[in-house]
Amino acid sequence: IFPSWLESLPQSGGWLNSVKIVLGFLELALCIKFLSMPDQAYHWGILGRNVFLIIWIIIFIAMGLYLLGVIKFKNDTKITSFSYIRVGTIAVTFIFCAYMIQGLFGGKISLLAGIVPPEKGKMSLSVKYADKLHLPPGFTGYFDYEEAKSNASILGKPLFIDFTGHGCFNCRLMEENVWSDPKVKKILDEEYVIVALYVDDRTPLVGDDKYKTLGKKNFALQMDKFCSNAQPYYVLLDPNGGYEPLNGSASYHPDPKIFINWLNEGINKFQSL
Repeated sequence: IFPSWLESLPQSGGWLNSVKIVLGFLELALCIKFLSMPDQAYHWGILGRNVFLIIWIIIFIAMGLYLLGVIKFKNDTKITSFSYIRVGTIAVTFIFCAYMIQGLFGGKISLLAGIVPPEKGKMSLSVKYADKLHLPPGFTGYFDYEEAKSNASILGKPLFIDFTGHGCFNCRLMEENVWSDPKVKKILDEEYVIVALYVDDRTPLVGDDKYKTLGKKNFALQMDKFCSNAQPYYVLLDPNGGYEPLNGSASYHPDPKIFINWLNEGINKFQSL
């Protein structure tokens, strides 16, 4: 069967050159994506959300123009007709560009959550590491476990620990599609003290010879106290107690209702202590 499939393929020529060039555009887009991950972890500030989107828009517009025959490369053959595959690829490419353009102006681009750098909420500079780390827009919280625990104890609220990462795809999906749910946001805002612990952050810890970076310290906490190395990993704690979770843990799940039930259960357990 396989040899017969090979024989049915068209002979190499312009179409194969087009495939290679389209794959080149896609590879360039992926290079930008993989560059954005260390950019976030090391806080270089090269590829912010809008810069990333603009570069991707340019890449995919160029790819669309190439498929239309406006842009040409060496070894290309003259386009005399458009196949269904080419027309479909052109349409998808420009629709995708329009989707990203509306994201530049504040539109929601949930399909790219975890790929495009996340939106950054405004944080009080009095919070430790707030000059480098951010929560999703509309949320307030902390990035240091001890600082968050101290403030949660003062406020008499349970602690919501979010073990996350700059390169965590599912973490961004949760923030974009679950945290943004009005009921989830209301509970987190009013009932909990949030602390986001980035396990891959490269911020140096001055004078800390054991962990050296903030990410290593946070990852060690997750591994040593909760025996987990996956992200996102959510834990609810009594700030005046130890490391025993109020009601187990939670991880990635796209259904806000399940997350709401888990949060409410944690509140009830905390209030019964």
